Amino acid sequence: MSLEVNAYARSNDPVLRSDMDEALAAAGLRYLLFEDLDSFRLVDGIFVRSCDMVAWDNESGIEDDVKRAVATRDQAALGKLLSDDRIGSLAIHLELPYMPDPEVITDLRKQGVNHAIVDRIAEATLFYSVSTPETRNDFSMDLQTMVGNLLGIALDGIIEDPQVGTFYNMARDDGRPLPTQAKKKPGWRFW
Repeated sequence: MSLEVNAYARSNDPVLRSDMDEALAAAGLRYLLFEDLDSFRLVDGIFVRSCDMVAWDNESGIEDDVKRAVATRDQAALGKLLSDDRIGSLAIHLELPYMPDPEVITDLRKQGVNHAIVDRIAEATLFYSVSTPETRNDFSMDLQTMVGNLLGIALDGIIEDPQVGTFYNMARDDGRPLPTQAKKKPGWRFW
């Protein structure tokens, strides 16, 4: 079963790659974005759109191994790095424009989710889903939490953990630092 973290925001633009670059660098990570990991086609552009991500600790000394595996399209080498928990992998899905399902909004209200959060989801025009596959490793799970939080913070949006049914208001007015102000710490979470 895959795990997801969802981000909802009222925005006409996706997150800038430069914001992701700065935030992940501040956390001590390097990453590559792919159109899809099976094709090894790298993503270009200034925005974070639907893609697959591979990331690693900048201090791990494996950047050459990762880049060699990508250059030679060596799935086995990447798979070994993943199984050894030396890289993390996840998928990012973007819907823009996004139209919230009115039935879901009604259900959230019936479930007693905070009205301000439900109102912001109902007004959302952009939706990100960050998922890891059933075969995920610990690095991938931490990376998923970090990237989901990054997207929510960068967009002043709402984060949802659908597995446990929790929502978080990631608006910057609540005192949390911007992603680029994050420091590397255990768990690599931006709070």
